[in-house]
Parts: sequence; structure tokens; C-alpha cells
Amino acid sequence: MKITEQSVTIIDPIDKDYIYRKLELIGRVCYKSEDKITEGSAEQFLRRIIKSGHESVLEHQSISVKFIVSRSIANQIVRHRVASYSQESTRYCDYNSGRLGGEITVIRPIDIKPDALEFAIWEQAGMDAEKAYQNLRFIDVPPEDAREVLPHCLKTELVMTANIREWRHFFRMRCAPAAHKQTRQVAKELLKMFYEKIPVLFEDEWAEFVGWEAQNEKMIKSDPAGNWQLDGVSWKDLKVGAIINKEMFDKLYSALWKLKDYEASGLTPDEVIDSMWT
Repeated sequence: MKITEQSVTIIDPIDKDYIYRKLELIGRVCYKSEDKITEGSAEQFLRRIIKSGHESVLEHQSISVKFIVSRSIANQIVRHRVASYSQESTRYCDYNSGRLGGEITVIRPIDIKPDALEFAIWEQAGMDAEKAYQNLRFIDVPPEDAREVLPHCLKTELVMTANIREWRHFFRMRCAPAAHKQTRQVAKELLKMFYEKIPVLFEDEWAEFVGWEAQNEKMIKSDPAGNWQLDGVSWKDLKVGAIINKEMFDKLYSALWKLKDYEASGLTPDEVIDSMWT
């Protein structure tokens, strides 16, 4: 059994300037303002389109992406129905064949660390599933039936093609704090890639889901004893019923996900903040 990490890559070559000019031309058809197209006008126009919510214009450009994730995470991704998918088939792929290495590949859950007891339990469960699969194939049970013993952490390769509007929706759902942690990890990695290649179309979501995190990394520190705290916030002043201003509220909400104290408590930021206002 091979253990690997999840990853994501953009398949299409992306010409930023071409995409900007194309979407501007299409969008200006709605207003018959093609005569206002100038050198550099596309970025400003697209920012206005996004700010006004006129995102149907963005549907005219699609991008294909390849995910390598576990089956459980792939099940979440394919719920975005305004997209096209091609996925590695456990029915037609025989993991007992030499072509595929004669073994299964699994994705390690990010919360299960290699040196922890739970890793040994998880790893053994995967090897037991692999052995059961191999035994079924040895007695000529076809892959489409033998696959029923394979684990949720089985590696799968999934290509998703979606238009820009749907990708923006994907990031709003899958980068949000309420999303599955492993899904958030791969979604935020992809959002960073999109922002680097076509920033105007994703700069607002990058700022919300990635930019804040980068800023919070600077705000969070630990003392010599290993206790985590937030720069600029006096924790002794925060208690049930305390009144906090919006700036502090925003800092707390965005940073609490990173603080070890609240990870250990099992509370979510929403639960912590709800307790502050009661």
C-alpha cells in the first residue's frame, strides 16, 4: 500500500490578457459599450462586473483542473453540478494488476500525523482492505465487485472543468471555515493558483480566504511556554457578555481557527463568538 498526499494542478494554459479581453468584450455587449474598450480597460470593467454581481459574464470562460484526492473528498467536489467531471474508475482500474503497481494508493488524512497512534491504526486498516481486495481478485472476483472493500481514503484522480463563475462558487463553499478541513486545504491551494494567474477574477475571494490567513500568521504568536495568543488583543478582557468593537471581532473570527487553545477545546469560532454575545 502506497501512502501519498493530495494535490491539485491546472491543466489549461492560461493567458491572462486574452481571458480579460474576451470577457470584457462579451460583457460590454450587454451595455453596447464596446466603444469604451481601451488598453487596460478590461481589468476595471471586470472588477465592476464582479462587484455588481453580474457574474453570468464569467460563464464564458472555463478552466480544467486535476485533483488527486481521497474518494471521500472527491465525493464533496462532484457535488458542484455546474461542471464536467472525468474520474479514475474503480470499476475498470484493477489495483491488483502490474500496470497499477499491484497495490492501492491512499491519501493520508491531514489530522492523522505519521508518528501518532491513530496513524498506525489507520495504516493497518488500509492494508487490511488492500489484502481483502487482492484476495478477492485472486479468486477472480471482478474489480467492480472487489472494489466494495476499498477504503474512503483510496486515492482518486479527478478532472473538473467549470466556468469562472462556478469556480468562484466552488471557492466560496470549499474555502469557508465550515468546509471539511482536507477539502479546504486543496481548495485554498487551487485558489492561490487562480489568483496568481488571473488575479482580477479571484482577488476578492483570495482576500477573504487566503489573504486574511497570511495576515493572521503575523498576528498569532506563542510565548516561551508554548501558549498561543493574538497580538493586539488582551485576552483577559474577553469574557461572556464583553462588548468588542468590529475590528477586534473580525480579528478574532478570522484568527480563532489558527489558535491551538480552541482546537484543543473542540469549539468552533462560531460557538466561541456566540458565547461572547450571550
